[in-house]
Amino acid sequence: MSPRAAHPVALAGWPHGDRTAGSRALQMIKFFLAVLVLGVVALAGGFIYLGAKPPRPQVQQMHVLLPNDRFGGS
Repeated sequence: MSPRAAHPVALAGWPHGDRTAGSRALQMIKFFLAVLVLGVVALAGGFIYLGAKPPRPQVQQMHVLLPNDRFGGS
């Protein structure tokens, strides 16, 4: 009996059953790079969007407080 036939998971056609640890590490590196590239693209898109359509400043009414020097101002 071959070592592969001894495992029922291998007989069921388990995906990625014959991969080595090195190819799994390579797969993780590729996934990390893909996520990194997507993040950089999203940041660049955000900067371009904010550059094209900057947010409008909030307009608020000014309240000026006058000093109360009626009783002790000299």
